[in-house]
Amino acid sequence: MDGKDKNLIMFFSWRRLELVEKSFVNLLESVRPQDKLLVLDYEGANSSFFLRHKDKIDYLFFPKFNSDKGLTWHFLRQFLNWLDKINIIFDRHDNIKWYPDFINIVESDTLGATGWIDRIIEVFNNDEKIGIATGYDANEWETKNKQREILIKETTPGVQMMFKTEHFKQLMDGLNTTLGCRRHDWIVSQKNLSMGFNVGVLPGEIIHIG
Repeated sequence: MDGKDKNLIMFFSWRRLELVEKSFVNLLESVRPQDKLLVLDYEGANSSFFLRHKDKIDYLFFPKFNSDKGLTWHFLRQFLNWLDKINIIFDRHDNIKWYPDFINIVESDTLGATGWIDRIIEVFNNDEKIGIATGYDANEWETKNKQREILIKETTPGVQMMFKTEHFKQLMDGLNTTLGCRRHDWIVSQKNLSMGFNVGVLPGEIIHIG
């Protein structure tokens, strides 16, 4: 990769420190220099752990409450609005602007193969219209088609999901419902499908340990 494919990686957690430690340390092995890391630790339950790693985290939040997963996605959409405004201020002072090409949502009970981010980005370079790319293959969701090693599906769970930033914004702006805790990933997948896009899965890159 040429370093231009910048990821904003959102990692969010609530308690379950043993799993969070494994998942986060594993993620750090694959975060690239051009990426930025956004961490939400609900209730500050794992704050001591994240503060020990604060030099590797670009944006760190400790909400006092435990949010539904779907509300976390809405937070991410509003965070992009904030980045837009920050970039205007930085531009005024001739500072370096940063804005993601990809949104990469990673739950805190995952393990990824080393270098998985670059390989998941390649899923978008496919003959199919891919709106969501993932390295997690959920057997419960049927495969529609196969393009080389990439499985084409309609739905994927929220274990790890990557979007082109503009597609993510359009998708979230087009939802007329507040995403809940348990069906948020299905709702997002269905909205993606209604916009004419599929899910591209590169099996074996992400495993779910939670």
